[in-house]
Amino acid sequence: MTDGPPIRLANGGRGGQATSGRVRVAGIDMGSNTTRLIVADVTRDAAGALSHIVLTRRTTITRLAQDVDRRGILLPEAITRTRNALVDYRSELRAAGAVFALATATSAVRDADNGEAFLGEVEHGFGFTARLLDGGEEAQTTWAGVTSDPGLATRTGSGTGLLLDIGGGSTEVLLTSEGAVVENHSFQLGSVRLTEQYLAGTGPIPKQSLVRARARVQELFAERFPNAAPPGVAIGVAGTITTVVSIVSGHEQWQPALVHGAHVTPDEVDELIERLAVMPTDARRRITGLEPDRAPVIVGGLVILAEALRHFGIERMVVSVRDILDGVALEAGRVALEQGITELHEPFGRTVC
Repeated sequence: MTDGPPIRLANGGRGGQATSGRVRVAGIDMGSNTTRLIVADVTRDAAGALSHIVLTRRTTITRLAQDVDRRGILLPEAITRTRNALVDYRSELRAAGAVFALATATSAVRDADNGEAFLGEVEHGFGFTARLLDGGEEAQTTWAGVTSDPGLATRTGSGTGLLLDIGGGSTEVLLTSEGAVVENHSFQLGSVRLTEQYLAGTGPIPKQSLVRARARVQELFAERFPNAAPPGVAIGVAGTITTVVSIVSGHEQWQPALVHGAHVTPDEVDELIERLAVMPTDARRRITGLEPDRAPVIVGGLVILAEALRHFGIERMVVSVRDILDGVALEAGRVALEQGITELHEPFGRTVC
């Protein structure tokens, strides 16, 4: 794993040097449940502000966090699934003309004893620059990605705000004021983690298991944010909340333009939990708007979302398809522009991931 400077994308995506330019880069987010790719043209203006135009965005469910809670390591089959996605992504980003690829990892890799070795293999075998983000860096990178949308940047530029990012292994909550992050916390709580702890199995989920899962999420939110107040604007990112929109709207195919800016309510989430929890996993796989590979963990993600909405008194949450992946793209552009990178690194050797 390359030792590099920390993510520096707070304050609207401003880089370190005010040198203008444009570069085509790739960002890869190796999350606990999904591995995702973005290829984008990143521009820095004369004042040093970064912006990007997305050319490609891909998602593959790889379940990197499989059994990390129980075993403490990234399992060989989870690594293989992620590696296979990276093979495809490298071919795609290279064909698109990206000159630099930044791959970031979060909760699953943070918690695994072999996480650092895994990141080293990603660099060695694919020629990517790999970085492990801590909870604070993950939150700031997500905020940079969300506020790269001018409309969301304007909406969060005054008053109070909340950003909720439900991942597979962790959930990030950011509190903002006048457009700046004033507090953030990364919970050891995600759709994969909660499912493995309380909701595992392929049949309908027992009501008592749901009660225990809800109670655990309530406990964690209450401990960290005991005096929660409704924010002026609440934004949600990542697969759980975008899936709510897709199911409720009946989208047979992923339609980001229709998902971005949509709203989710507590009643919609509670109704989905009731609907999906009584189904076996195979039946959930056939639900329109739900990716089949997300079916085993979707109820866990929905429980976290429902309790977050309830705890913070949120009546409507805005959905953003811009998220940490966009923040990674901006950071990749900053690095490429500051270092004058013009050619994609070749792998050092064959990966043994």
